[in-house]
Parts: sequence; C-alpha cells; structure tokens
Amino acid sequence: MRTAKEEKEYQVWRKKNDKNYCPFCREDLLVKEYDFWIILENRFPYKNTEKHHLLAPKRHIKRKEYLTEDEKIELEKIERELEKSNEFSYIRLNFPHEQSIPGHLHYHLILESR
Repeated sequence: MRTAKEEKEYQVWRKKNDKNYCPFCREDLLVKEYDFWIILENRFPYKNTEKHHLLAPKRHIKRKEYLTEDEKIELEKIERELEKSNEFSYIRLNFPHEQSIPGHLHYHLILESR
C-alpha cells in the first residue's frame, strides 16, 4: 500500500533498527494517549493517504484476543469517538501474519486523499 520508493525506505529503516525496537513505544510520534491505548503518527504512511495514524495498546500483545476487558471497553470507546469525529476514512487491523511489527498489535487509522 506504499509506493515502491516508500516501501524501500521503510525496509531500509527496519533493517537498521534492533529487532527488539518497537516504533510504537516512541514518544516523539505520540498524537493522543488514553489509559490503555495510544495514537501515533505513522512514519511510513500508505500512498494516497492524507493522514495515517496508528492505534496501539500500550502493552505489547500480538493478537486482539489477548486484550483485557478494560482494553476492549476503551477500544470500543475510541472507535465511537473516531467515528463521530469523521477524522479518518477507516480503521484497519492487519491479520497477525501481515503485521509489520508482529509483537505489538496495532490498527491503521487512515484518511484517504481527497
């Protein structure tokens, strides 16, 4: 979903970073913080997006079935908040085998270019 150039830059960046490094734990990318979740800027947004952020739980988990009840409740609250705001076109969760950061569940919050 990235251009070829953007994908190449992303892959180069990934190879430079330690395998244990988590880009979702970077405070410089923080857009909004909740009790159990954070919204971050995506350093490598998909092509044809006006805005591309990431929604991730604060703790490292691989799959959504590992969410606690409190995390699920807050996720539903955030989804309702985002839907009312019309700030994004959609929320996308990759299947675990397609996640670029498989150790940290995350959703893509995308506003398509208009």
